This record gives sequence, structure tokens and C-alpha cells, in this order.
Amino acid sequence: MEKKFGALRVVGTLYKVLGVILLVLGILGGSIICIGGIVGSTALQDMGQQFGINPGMSIAGAVVSGVMTVLGTAIGGLTMFAFGEAVYLFLAIEENTRAAANRG
Repeated sequence: MEKKFGALRVVGTLYKVLGVILLVLGILGGSIICIGGIVGSTALQDMGQQFGINPGMSIAGAVVSGVMTVLGTAIGGLTMFAFGEAVYLFLAIEENTRAAANRG
């Protein structure tokens, strides 16, 4: 049986690949935000103690920012991947419907 809708297959694959890339970059970005925030806030706390000022971001803030970044990009990446799977689902439904119509 011939495969129809080649452009939709490309779009479905593209969404799935972009979803995985977004998920990986989100995990890396969240880790970098968390580590950078911890290092930066530690340095600011040391400097703040020397000059008597209170830095705005704490270690907890850095961890929360990193976790929220990972969660936000995970939701976006999984949504994009699911959209790609939905495209393939609709294509499979079309193929099965066409095969059933040709049999009967």
C-alpha cells in the first residue's frame, strides 16, 4: 500500500525531533542556571559580608529557578513530541480506514 501525505510525515518527525532537542536543552539550561546561581550567590554573599550589603538571590532561589526551567521546558518538549505522535496517529487512522474501505 502506498504511503500518502509525505509532508505530514516530515512535520510529525520534525515536531518529535524538536521536542527531544527542547527537552535536552531545557535540562542542560536548568542545570547551568542552578550551578551558576549557586556559584554566583555564594560569591555575592561573600562580597556582601565584606561590604555590608545583602545580595538579592540566594542558593534556594537558584535551585528553584533551575527546577522551574527544567519543568517548563519538559512540558514544552513533551507537548511538541506528543503533537508529532498525534500527526502519526492521524496518518495511521487514515491508512487503516483506506485499507478497510478497499477490502469491503
